[in-house]
Amino acid sequence: MMLNIFTTILIIAAVFFFLGVCIFIHELGHLLVAKWRGLYVERFSIGLGKKIWGFWFKDIEFVVSWLPFGGYVALPQMDSTHEPEDRNGEKLPPASAKDRILTAVSGPLSNVVLGFALGMIVWFAGVYEPMPKENYVVADFQDSLPEGREVSPEYEAGLRTGDTITKINGEDVPENWQDMVQKILYSTEQVSLTVRRNGDIKIIRYKPEDNPKHYNAPYPFFSLEVPVIARMVVPDKPAAKAGIKEGDRFLQVNGEEVNNPTDFKDTIWESDGKPISLVVERNNNKIEFSSVQTVQIQRDGKEGYIIGVMPSIPQQLVHKDPWTQFVDIMKMTGNTLTAVVNPKSSVSVDDLSGPVGIVTMNYKIIRHQGWRKGLWFVVLITFNLAVINLLPIPVLDGGHILFGVIETVIRRRIPPKLGQIVQTACLVLILGFFLYVTLNDINRFFIDSSSSDKDGKDEQTENAEEPKKD
Repeated sequence: MMLNIFTTILIIAAVFFFLGVCIFIHELGHLLVAKWRGLYVERFSIGLGKKIWGFWFKDIEFVVSWLPFGGYVALPQMDSTHEPEDRNGEKLPPASAKDRILTAVSGPLSNVVLGFALGMIVWFAGVYEPMPKENYVVADFQDSLPEGREVSPEYEAGLRTGDTITKINGEDVPENWQDMVQKILYSTEQVSLTVRRNGDIKIIRYKPEDNPKHYNAPYPFFSLEVPVIARMVVPDKPAAKAGIKEGDRFLQVNGEEVNNPTDFKDTIWESDGKPISLVVERNNNKIEFSSVQTVQIQRDGKEGYIIGVMPSIPQQLVHKDPWTQFVDIMKMTGNTLTAVVNPKSSVSVDDLSGPVGIVTMNYKIIRHQGWRKGLWFVVLITFNLAVINLLPIPVLDGGHILFGVIETVIRRRIPPKLGQIVQTACLVLILGFFLYVTLNDINRFFIDSSSSDKDGKDEQTENAEEPKKD
């Protein structure tokens, strides 16, 4: 118990540390370039809101503030909405367009540099990813459906158990399921699946719909046949007592073939407390366990059963160089932004996450998929932080760059009153957006909390995807 508490505290500390590093590097870039360009710096803050602690250095106040979800460098000469003044009320000359552009771009650029630096570590350590799939055979369809639906959209369109998916949207299926899911999530039109059934080729077309089991994102309602191994066996639980070992491949459960981790967990969960029969493969030998006892737990207000094993699909350790990581993340970010703004896409603002969601997600990734994947997620966040800040929206770095470019073209300063109107309007919109996604994050957090560690789910039946070898 104490070890679990210590591990949880360590993970939470790591999450906030790396988030703080991303923010610190971003703001440090602004600070260094501002000083290089001779701008007046009033304050450097990690966090937002009221000051917790601070000190003075070279006439700059360095502070740590209460809200750890951001930071800022107070640069009065960058403000295009007022005549700049120092802390004593003395007038300051406005920053030139060139200085504002250089200072604004330095923050996102610093995040990119940090991303490549951390990407070097990820390259060296590697990240566990699902083994490439040889085929995509449909194993089952999800029971949890949107209100008013009796069958999933894929099943309604004609997809059936046993179909082999050979193409998606006219292209060969990707090497792993994660990439397949992304293609479906980011589809702006109907998804087209080419399947092989009893030697015949069929085309299945359907529109992705919100999946209640996956935060109402347009996640597929079907699962595929994949090998299932014991990623972790909990000591002193029925599986360990019966002789199940980490790395065992599950072939059968209660006489039925094991096609994927979800079906494996569901079969045990719905066993009504009866002993479970298992067939596993170990070192190319089949081993039968005829009577594995179960343990009753509660999850989301419902009672079910577990045996104390964490099923997973086979993984491989992949070493991607920083440039490949950068390209992959930029493609992912571009696809996400395109899908969000496209009215024909099933992805919406509801599917986005703010700081609360990012912190929660990073915690889950480290806890269930290990430190390698957690560090990769930090690389993703720091690259995304650069992209988001470069959007040409006033109050963001991209807005300062846009104003600087406009002033360079028209060769005069944008009238402060006009700048104030535009910036205030954008600030209201951004704060509204920030509040909206934060409320969604909090809602998702409480939904997840209904099946928290205390009921044993995470410890014993979570479908974590990374071998615990960190």
